[in-house]
Amino acid sequence: MRRKHENPEPQSGATDSGSSNKDPFRHATFYLLAATALFTGWYAVTASDMEQRQLRAYISIVTKQDVTLKRGEIPVIPLEIENVGMTPAFRIRAGGRVIVLPYPLPGQINAVPKPNALYSNLTLFPTKDAEIPITGDAITLDQYSNILSGEHYRLFFVAHAEYEDVWGRSHFTHFCMMNASSAPGAAVKPHYCDQYNEAE
Repeated sequence: MRRKHENPEPQSGATDSGSSNKDPFRHATFYLLAATALFTGWYAVTASDMEQRQLRAYISIVTKQDVTLKRGEIPVIPLEIENVGMTPAFRIRAGGRVIVLPYPLPGQINAVPKPNALYSNLTLFPTKDAEIPITGDAITLDQYSNILSGEHYRLFFVAHAEYEDVWGRSHFTHFCMMNASSAPGAAVKPHYCDQYNEAE
């Protein structure tokens, strides 16, 4: 009587050749990634001051668009903060304000007056950005006329950011732009102030 063909029982110690071929590759990949991570961490710790300046985070603040001013309305200016450096920026604290000030300025801008739209404990990786729409008080009729003429008052967009780099060092970026003269209803093209545009 013919018996049905039966698959033989796997012998003791037999292994799947496909799995055994994959294991060395997996192990090699794991060790390579681990070594890369260790080297990167070691390099960050041992980098010289010059290398740290080249590799660290740098926060930039720019305006996103021109602004159209309307009397009686509260201006809202969208700013953009971006990490233009090589490594992440940690614990970013940023804020700003739109404010009408006499022109020419009678003194120095030392800090953002009553900042709004604050960020706190933000992290930005390289090439990443975040929007910060700053605002201020409503523009009165007298201010509106003077701002457009640019003779006695101008609208200032002032902002700041403080942050830490991967080595735990603190840095800052200050930003200041103001409007140039323009016709009523026309878009205001801001330009940089001659002060408060420092970074460290």
